[in-house]
Amino acid sequence: MSAYRLIGAEEANYPISLLCRIVRVSRSDYYDWKSPSPSKRDREDARLIESIREIHDRSRKTYSYARVHAELRPVGVRCSRKRIARLMRGAGLRGWLRPIRVTLEARGP
Repeated sequence: MSAYRLIGAEEANYPISLLCRIVRVSRSDYYDWKSPSPSKRDREDARLIESIREIHDRSRKTYSYARVHAELRPVGVRCSRKRIARLMRGAGLRGWLRPIRVTLEARGP
């Protein structure tokens, strides 16, 4: 059993500050565990993925991470292309790749 679960199970019987002191965890860590909220980066990623989806849809789902990144720069969004690539991958968004033309040349003797 984790220390946090122990505190949660016994908080009706004992003060939380005493339980935290006994198992050597801070009260703020216990409360963070009890009611987790999304981190600042998670919140920023959620806002950014909305912008990415909008740009990707506007491009008829053809833009890859590089073009999406180029679209975000003029509107003041500063982040790396790797972050855009990670978020697009996580959301299942892919750019359209142009088919490669292969020309076969006759090889002479």
